[in-house]
Amino acid sequence: MHTFDDQDMKIFGSPKIENEADVLIRIVEIMKKQRANGNLDRAKELGEHVARKIYSLEDIDERISQYAENENIYEQIRMLVTFAAEAEIHVLLEKYSVSTMTVNALYDELIKLDEDLYDNITNAFTFYYLVLRKGGDVDSGMGRQFAKLCGDKDNETLSSLGTDIFVAIRNMIAEEISQAGFVTD
Repeated sequence: MHTFDDQDMKIFGSPKIENEADVLIRIVEIMKKQRANGNLDRAKELGEHVARKIYSLEDIDERISQYAENENIYEQIRMLVTFAAEAEIHVLLEKYSVSTMTVNALYDELIKLDEDLYDNITNAFTFYYLVLRKGGDVDSGMGRQFAKLCGDKDNETLSSLGTDIFVAIRNMIAEEISQAGFVTD
């Protein structure tokens, strides 16, 4: 039997694999720079502030209060608000270390406010990430997904509420980030 020896084969166009030590050094340098310019402190403050703001849902959309007695819908509102805040922070903060620090502070503060936060978050987030990946009219897609997660996928009122909540959170996060004074060098 003849065996095939591929030791002399070259694969063209394959990306250069970066040394793990080089990646780690680069991450440490980025973190040092972000700490030195105050962005990590700003990120932590922003995450905590946003968490407190989104935890009090009534300031987001006046229609939310009418669902306070419906445990399922109210829980889905919390999931959508939390997802929208996390996603928009990652989108708007250019520096990965800064967005990660902000999101970590957001969750740390939310867990202080509601220790059961993570109980049902994974399923909802999975469906919302699918909407983001699909693209297109993400705002409306989030609304439709919200209605579906509430158990009434054809409910236009819930779909509209979901869309409006998602847009309101995106706008609020953009405003909070602009006011945070991040250094962008």
